[in-house]
Amino acid sequence: MTGVNALKIVAYSEDKQEWESLSTVNTPKDSSGNVVALPASNLSNVSSVTFTAVGTHFSDYALSNPTGVSPPSTPSGLTATVASPTTGPAATAGNVNLSWSSVSDAVGYYLYRDTSSGGAFPLLINTASLSYSDTGLSIGTTYYYKVSAYKGDGSSESAASSAVNATPTQPAGGGGSPGILGGGGGVTAPAPVPAPAPAPTPVPAPLPGAVPTVPAATVAKPSPVALQVSPVFNADLERGARGDNVRRLQEVLASSPELYPEGLVTGFYGLLTEKAVQRFQKKYGVASEGVPGFGRTGPKTRAKLQQVFSGVPATEKAKPSEMAMKVSPVFTGSLVRGMSNDDVRRLQELLASVPDLYPEGIASGYFGALTEKAVGRFQEKYGVAFTGDVGYGMFGPKTRAKLSEVFGQSQ
Repeated sequence: MTGVNALKIVAYSEDKQEWESLSTVNTPKDSSGNVVALPASNLSNVSSVTFTAVGTHFSDYALSNPTGVSPPSTPSGLTATVASPTTGPAATAGNVNLSWSSVSDAVGYYLYRDTSSGGAFPLLINTASLSYSDTGLSIGTTYYYKVSAYKGDGSSESAASSAVNATPTQPAGGGGSPGILGGGGGVTAPAPVPAPAPAPTPVPAPLPGAVPTVPAATVAKPSPVALQVSPVFNADLERGARGDNVRRLQEVLASSPELYPEGLVTGFYGLLTEKAVQRFQKKYGVASEGVPGFGRTGPKTRAKLQQVFSGVPATEKAKPSEMAMKVSPVFTGSLVRGMSNDDVRRLQELLASVPDLYPEGIASGYFGALTEKAVGRFQEKYGVAFTGDVGYGMFGPKTRAKLSEVFGQSQ
């Protein structure tokens, strides 16, 4: 019967904070417990119906066992290659190129990363490609990677592969051949005799007693009044995606209850987020049911989001302290993704004082993806660097000088 066949078992994911429909099989039985065929209309001979479902992978971490219905095979041939960064003052961050073999029935791959071989391996990216370049890494830190394959909507996932690792190194002055590591080991080609690297341009320190200051945030809490969520998205988003851009999209949509009545801000692009995007597309004539891209945040939808939601107040996630703290914008060393110290925290507090630059406002002391994006926005706004430039997202000499100039004049 159509009504019975339409019934599905759902499960609530604490990680996604969404209800997910599971692949469900119904088994009709008579009064004696015998399995019978489900009639088209008359259910008089059916005493009960048993519903069976297969659970799915609700974690943002690498799986040790496959999950879902007929999951694909685990990808093989995962390798991690240390790419040679540009020499000179900008060579303060490392890059690792990763690749793996194709799995015949997979529609995509989850790449996981950790800094410990025995770590939980949180998700790094969701991609349909067979390679990925991990950039902005800390020099001297060993990074471990695993990859898994998935099909369908991502609920059927293979077990993760064995970990491979790579350690970005400071390049010699003349550059060197990258090292290739895989399966827990590798060989690094010898570098040529180093040539003297040009010295970084010093940033003049302010005179004693005249250090410029700006108000700081406390414990990563931006004001719901002063803070704005940026509706500008530079990449497409679709169901299955995870990350800060998804979280920001959810915050923007949640500001309009008719579009996203659930208002869950999880960072995972699931069924509820997809439906919210569809409501937005219908309301503003971007796409309708049956049209390619319906429910996907593509170029047209991103442009319309920017037009409609410019200046949406942020969710009440954190509030900056009203205490009058002062933060110096003068930095004497470069900062890159992966670093964790007080200078990073101070940089975050400065950037958080300008909502356009750092809408999340998290002053954790750790230079992660959000901080890297905030630095990139600062660089673009003041013409220091742009996407694709060497040093984009890195807090190097030119960016330090410009930040000292900008924030020194803000008070």
